[in-house]
Amino acid sequence: MRMTFYSYLKCTNRNFLKHINDVTMIYHQVYV
Repeated sequence: MRMTFYSYLKCTNRNFLKHINDVTMIYHQVYV
């Protein structure tokens, strides 16, 4: 899941603010 998270961050690098919600969800899943 590390690669996915990394890719996700890279993909949402531009729209990080827009996908902040999704990022938080993914981060939470990875953290937990």
